[in-house]
Amino acid sequence: MDAHFVETFKVVPVAVPKDHSASSLTTEWICMKNAHKATFILYCGAIASGGALTLGVAADAAGSKSTFTAASMDLTLDHYWVSNAATAAASCDVYTKTSVTASTSTFDVTLDNKVYIIEVEASKMGRFTSTSVTYDADYISLAVVAGGSDFMSCVCILTGMRYQEDAPATVLT
Repeated sequence: MDAHFVETFKVVPVAVPKDHSASSLTTEWICMKNAHKATFILYCGAIASGGALTLGVAADAAGSKSTFTAASMDLTLDHYWVSNAATAAASCDVYTKTSVTASTSTFDVTLDNKVYIIEVEASKMGRFTSTSVTYDADYISLAVVAGGSDFMSCVCILTGMRYQEDAPATVLT
C-alpha cells in the first residue's frame, strides 16, 4: 500500500507570507481531537525587533472560550527548534533545540531568515480556565506578537491522524 504524504498528514497553511507589523501573526484555532501532534513551522524573514511567541488553547474553533495565559492552562512549551539562517545554504537545515520555561518565548532580534519549529502533543494539552470555568483544551493556536516590521509565514502539520483519508477533513471547524 502506497501512502501519500497528504493522506497521512494534515497540512494546514495558517499564516500567509507577509509583513505582520500592523498586527500580530495569530493562527486559526486548530482542532487536535483526531491528531497526536501539531508541528508549527514558522518561517521568519526580516525581523525588526524582538517579539513574543505564545501558544493558546481553546474549547471551540471560534476561540470564544480560550486562553493564551500560561497560568490558566496545563499546556507548557518546553522547547522549540530554530534553524541556522536560510541564507547560509550549507547549514540552513541545521536546527538547535532551545529550552523555554513557560509557554511564551521571546525572539532574539538577530534571528532574521530563520525557521522555528514548535511541536505540541495533543495528550499534553489538558485543560484550561477561562472566566472561572474549566474546559478541555481541544484546539490550539500560535501567536507571534510582532516587534516591528516582521515578515513571517506559518504552516501547521498534524501527525498521527486517527482517521486517514484520501483528502483529510478540515481541522479548522
